[in-house]
Amino acid sequence: MKLLMKKMNIRNYKGLRDGRVSFEQNNIVIGKNNVGKTTLFRAFRDFQLSELQLESVNSDLLLKLKEDWAVNDEVSLEITYEWERLNQEYLKLMTSFSTSGATRVKICWRVDESLVSTDEPMNTWFKKEMWVGPDANFDEEKIEVRPSDLKYFLPREVSAGEDPLNVGEFGVFWIRASRYVSSGQDGNVATTLKQLKPYLDSTLSGDDVENAKLKIEEIVSNQIEPKMGKIKRDLIDFAYPQNQMKQLTAKLDVDKFLDDPTVRLAQVIPDLPDFELGLDSQGFGYQNLYNILVRLQNLFSRITPTEKQRPLMMVIEEPEAYTHPQLQQVFINRIVSYIDREACQKGVSIQLFIVSHSAEVAIAGLEEKFNLVIGKSGNNNFVNWSNLDKVSANKLQKLLMNTNGDVLFADKVIAYEGDAERILLPAFLKKMANENPNILAQKIALLPVGTHFESYEKALVHLGYSRIALITDIDFIQAESRTKYEENLPKEKTRTSNPMINRLALVTLDGLNQFNGGAVDFPNEYETPTVLRMFTQNKLDDIWPRTLELALFAVNMKLYQSIKIGVGLNNPTNKIDKLLTGSKTSFALDTLEILEEGDFTIPMYIKDALSWISEEEQSDD
Repeated sequence: MKLLMKKMNIRNYKGLRDGRVSFEQNNIVIGKNNVGKTTLFRAFRDFQLSELQLESVNSDLLLKLKEDWAVNDEVSLEITYEWERLNQEYLKLMTSFSTSGATRVKICWRVDESLVSTDEPMNTWFKKEMWVGPDANFDEEKIEVRPSDLKYFLPREVSAGEDPLNVGEFGVFWIRASRYVSSGQDGNVATTLKQLKPYLDSTLSGDDVENAKLKIEEIVSNQIEPKMGKIKRDLIDFAYPQNQMKQLTAKLDVDKFLDDPTVRLAQVIPDLPDFELGLDSQGFGYQNLYNILVRLQNLFSRITPTEKQRPLMMVIEEPEAYTHPQLQQVFINRIVSYIDREACQKGVSIQLFIVSHSAEVAIAGLEEKFNLVIGKSGNNNFVNWSNLDKVSANKLQKLLMNTNGDVLFADKVIAYEGDAERILLPAFLKKMANENPNILAQKIALLPVGTHFESYEKALVHLGYSRIALITDIDFIQAESRTKYEENLPKEKTRTSNPMINRLALVTLDGLNQFNGGAVDFPNEYETPTVLRMFTQNKLDDIWPRTLELALFAVNMKLYQSIKIGVGLNNPTNKIDKLLTGSKTSFALDTLEILEEGDFTIPMYIKDALSWISEEEQSDD
């Protein structure tokens, strides 16, 4: 049996105005804070309630209802399941007599005119409706769901001490982020004890134990320690670097063993019998990994193996907490094979969801073929990586895996060309922030694209950025041949080797001969709200700098002449030649030496680009 949640559409629920998501077997949901990542999974619980909670209604809808209660809108959740070979207990999901299919479930609250009363809270104006039907012809073939049957169509959140898989139902097991991994009901000690308590109780039930305290440690070692073996092996497998010395041992708290036997976890060294380093003294990242693994093992230990597979969703929230970036990548690399192995042994079908704020987790997920869902601000809250243009997305993925994964979390992007820009653009942003602090408050990411912006363009515009600035060089050369972008230009005209300038000059300016540098908007070819603008060197009074280095030198000549760049270069001409003909990286590093000077000038096209990208966005309302 196979059952997967393939699509989820949420409307007007909490902060999600119109969230549309596609899922696969293994998923990573990323995004900055407050974009609705966790809200996706909280919806399972809230939409099973009989009454709509006021805090569950999107505030924009409440404001509209306050002005006009007849607004034709709803608070709704739609889930599409894909299934194969359903077991008898799950036949309620079958919408066609077939071995496979897709079933849609819709739960919504609509305003009921008979319930509207200004004397009552607005959440009481809504009436609940529930429907199920085939995904392809849902509106024509849907049937009403009885309230008592809703548990068969929505996953139920599984808590720590109960059977997670009641017959005919399916659950969602949630490992929430632990801020304090050493204490509390989900802390390391408590979660370990839940798994070992049955063995511990049986160990301490004999009459001889009360009169033989000195033997208790030996009994624990013989009977409890073997149960720790799997936990320790898994922890070594996940920990990086793998360290056989960091083996955790179960130690009995002897002083209170008669009242409430508990186990503490510690690292011991055989040659130092009195030495003990508790788990709470280990690094937080190590503790967090242990915490996740032992809670997963608690889940699997409660599942009775069965020949009939039963579905379970698993949500792991913020596995990156306290952990080194490289350890985060190891975790993503190992977690799927670990869960698949345990699920196979127990005869359950598991769909995995990892919720994260980490660029390392996101990039590792792409590398491991996870389905990546990106939470964004705005009306349409989510972007599926799998829905992007395949060719462009593959190229962008390779770029992000080797440069800057933070691009996935940004609202705006600055795409730039070369090494000098890579070093200087962050410094320019900070310098401009002295006059406009709002610049650093923006969620702006820098992305190196060289002269290959077109390769990434389709993917970038569909990732939901509000603005993308392309900073590039004019790069004029003499025309010997014509490109597809300059067929209408006279052969004798000077042309540029920059493909983006050739393209935009033809499309927006009717020819390169009308191009004077500065800013040029991209034509809206993609039907997305993303605004693209190219920025390149401006034509000055008597020169037209073709690179960033020449543009900087043109407006900061005296400052560059003051730089000490080596012995034997007292001649200003030689010094200038050395600056401009050396490596771009060296020039950028020399520029950092004079950047803080009060009369240092940022080239106009760079300043315009950074000012434009940092402008506040207008509200949709």
